[in-house]
Amino acid sequence: PDPRPGPGWRPVADACPGAAHPRATSLRAPGAPGACAGADPRHTLVVIDDLLARIRKRRRLDGFDLLAAHRLRERRELLRRHAHRRPAPGSAPTRGWVHGDFHPLNVLYAGTAPHEPLAIVDWDRLDVQPLAEEVVRAGVIFFLRQDGTLDLGKLGAYARAYRDATGAGPAELAAAVHRVWWERLNDFWMLRWRYQLRDHRTDAQFPAAAALVVWWTAEYPTVRDAFCE
Repeated sequence: PDPRPGPGWRPVADACPGAAHPRATSLRAPGAPGACAGADPRHTLVVIDDLLARIRKRRRLDGFDLLAAHRLRERRELLRRHAHRRPAPGSAPTRGWVHGDFHPLNVLYAGTAPHEPLAIVDWDRLDVQPLAEEVVRAGVIFFLRQDGTLDLGKLGAYARAYRDATGAGPAELAAAVHRVWWERLNDFWMLRWRYQLRDHRTDAQFPAAAALVVWWTAEYPTVRDAFCE
């Protein structure tokens, strides 16, 4: 199996893991995933500097390199402005069995009923993790537009269905939105694939994903409300 991370990955040293599925038991073991602090922006700034240095060393810069360098510098400024919003350690959220990498490429649909899921695949990250956080992760992947914004209407309907089916409260989802936003603000897995692993398979995903972080930061209350109201 490919040891490299999939679409939901972020560095274990930088952020707490999480995922989603029907609600289950609540675990509150000290130091359990979901109870730790969010990614340390000081570590993220080191990653940004390393990636920028790798771009500068390239003999010829293409359009992707220029966009990546712009987004890295932009993210560095966002981190400096929002460092005080780093999620603090807290009690572990409701946790249960989760898929761990839930995104559109892992859902198969019946050919005669394109809106009817046929199967969910790629279960190698099955684990017990915070539920609401992966609900948020999945939502911002499924309803991401090409311009880096979210379809808030569909996102809101998705979140309401989850709340109705599970009984999850607004406070739990608001906390999950905050943690996943912070996680995305500190994450550069696509650029790490390109510049550290020389793997270009995720290049096409980067423009929208990088734009989302900037848009989400500016529209933070709106995105939170879409999940919670």
